[in-house]
Amino acid sequence: MNIDCPHCEKNIDLDNFDLSGFACDSVEIDCPECEEPFNVGWYATAELR
Repeated sequence: MNIDCPHCEKNIDLDNFDLSGFACDSVEIDCPECEEPFNVGWYATAELR
């Protein structure tokens, strides 16, 4: 998954970072280009299976 840094807009591959396996958790990462920290998180929706 790729995102753009909110500071320098460089495209960052999140596969290179250790993200939380739990929905609604966030992780602070540093941009590899500008070294500014920002939080990355995700959420999940329930589905009937």
